Amino acid sequence: MIPLALYITIELIKLGQVFYMQQDVHMFSEDKDEAFVARSLSMAEELGQLTHLLSDKTGTLTQNKMILRRCATVDSECAVENQSCSVPDKDADFRDLLTNMIVCNTVFVQNKRRRDVIDVGSSVSFKRCSTCLFIHSYGFTDSDLIDEEERLSGIRDINYEGESPDELALVKGARRFGYYMTARANNSVTFQRVGEPDIKVEVLCTLPFDTDRKKMSVCIVGAHDEEVIVFSKGADSSMLKSTGKRVKRPSERLQAIPEEDEDGFPLQSTNFQPSREELIRSKVDEYARMGLRTLVMGMRVMNRSDFDDWFKTKTMVELSHIPGNEQSEKEWQDMAEELEQPTRVIGVTAVEDKLQEGVESSIRSLREAKIQVWVLTGDNKLTAEGVATACGLFRDVPVHFDLDSDERYDGEDVLVSKNQITEMCLPVSTAFDRLDGCCSVLCYRLNPGQKAEIVKAVKRRGGIVAAIGDGANDVPMIQAAHVGIGVSGNEGSQASMAADFVLAQFSFVSRLILLHGHWNYARIANVLLYFFYKNVQNVMITFFIQVANGWTCGFPINMTYSVTYPIIFTSLQPILFGVMEQDRTEKELLADSTLYEPGRDGKLYNVKQFLLNLVDAVWQAAVCYATVHYLVIDSTHSAQYLGFCLASTMFTTNMTHLILETRCL
Repeated sequence: MIPLALYITIELIKLGQVFYMQQDVHMFSEDKDEAFVARSLSMAEELGQLTHLLSDKTGTLTQNKMILRRCATVDSECAVENQSCSVPDKDADFRDLLTNMIVCNTVFVQNKRRRDVIDVGSSVSFKRCSTCLFIHSYGFTDSDLIDEEERLSGIRDINYEGESPDELALVKGARRFGYYMTARANNSVTFQRVGEPDIKVEVLCTLPFDTDRKKMSVCIVGAHDEEVIVFSKGADSSMLKSTGKRVKRPSERLQAIPEEDEDGFPLQSTNFQPSREELIRSKVDEYARMGLRTLVMGMRVMNRSDFDDWFKTKTMVELSHIPGNEQSEKEWQDMAEELEQPTRVIGVTAVEDKLQEGVESSIRSLREAKIQVWVLTGDNKLTAEGVATACGLFRDVPVHFDLDSDERYDGEDVLVSKNQITEMCLPVSTAFDRLDGCCSVLCYRLNPGQKAEIVKAVKRRGGIVAAIGDGANDVPMIQAAHVGIGVSGNEGSQASMAADFVLAQFSFVSRLILLHGHWNYARIANVLLYFFYKNVQNVMITFFIQVANGWTCGFPINMTYSVTYPIIFTSLQPILFGVMEQDRTEKELLADSTLYEPGRDGKLYNVKQFLLNLVDAVWQAAVCYATVHYLVIDSTHSAQYLGFCLASTMFTTNMTHLILETRCL
């Protein structure tokens, strides 16, 4: 039976622990003006028992403030630095690339520079529809993304807002080449080239980005009404496999261009020349090794009649679409694929997303504490591997997980691909058993659903699992973990609202876990042991009284003492101990991460500790009763005096025991 007083005591202790955690000035971000927030009172001690930490990458480990750094086509490449750039001459693909950057996005123009001051987590996401009302989720001004010396000359009063920092980076990056988006409406986009009048293009249809297609497309009217241009952008895994024959514009058919093969590509000479797709892929790999986030751009020119036929199909699919229905979702994907499949790749962009300060030291501390750190990302392998190395997740050359072997990966850093995840997450799979001893794991090319499945699979292996993320797509992962940690970032407050704890930046996670987690678990463990100790001692003294009285049911201790003993005499002390006790100093815990191991391995509260505590309580009860009994038995004092001495001795012994357990005095 669990004493009712124990429930009340533990809840009061957790309330006090959370209060003092929120007062920690070292977990306050001056840049964001945000402090640590605890949204749950029941998870404080679990922070001291973590065995796994699964983290998102973008916005969690990184700043989620993107800056365009590279643009490339088959014929040209530009490094975007802190000054204006020129458009390569005689490269039509590069001009199409810049137009794609302006048109194919959800960014809109904000006339006045402002910052949101309301909760942005309730903003409505884009729905599958031909035209969408552009809603705001958060905004950046130039001063948010680039320093003063990086600002562009030219138009100064244009501010952009959008759902994705990647899109903002592309639109702002296009300004460096003299391409300015000046307005966006439901069915049009207006942009300007330096020295030229505004160009207004009519938007016929938008296919928003989704995690299955991993691409987005916008259809606009071309040079004349009978021409429709489809601009697409997406991950290299989806764009480079969907390239097809290029449909030429009427203006291009009049130009003298090289002969092309049946797929629309220039005929190769006798000397080996890489294909367009191979050239773009080489650029993607090059930028990924630099740790940059890449997007492949494509376009398709089609006849208006063909587009109208496709649009009728799209309308029928939308009207019959049932969210969550497998057949309905497949029809939607097939409809989108029909438009996007014959896309001609025109180039690649690469944006930089810098790591947050303190990420490397935090991950290093977690690894030293023997907490297995997982990073789950949707980036391609090379980009993810570059960031993992930069943030300290990988200390040595990582090994690729082999699903078909029985090899264990003790002490290794492991790479896991998207294709292996589905089979690994099956309940009958033993793949996770082979990862038990590894130091860290990096999973790439994942969608939000797969992240949540990984968290659930790791939970099935045992241990306490924490998940940390910053965006709405991380909510399933956070909710699937034992402990959910949100990072307040630029992608709304959905992750923060779903989490048990909210941090302003990732670097605070080591302090939260290694310091507060250790303290809270040690406090709760010792309070539980003390609570059972004092109750067993009380019961055993009653037992010894009955033995000495010949089981006459006589009880010399006044009932007032018996009733007030757990309420007054022994109630406040364990609460203060559970809130304020520090078995190790802050400096010691942060300097030596291995001190976290006793909590992680459950050494502070287990069957052995419980039994030793009970034996100690019985021994102390016997000593207390025997001492008082032999001092009073032959005297002329009454039984009430004996009871008073026993109660005083028991209370004094309990207090002394707790004082000896206290380390922070």
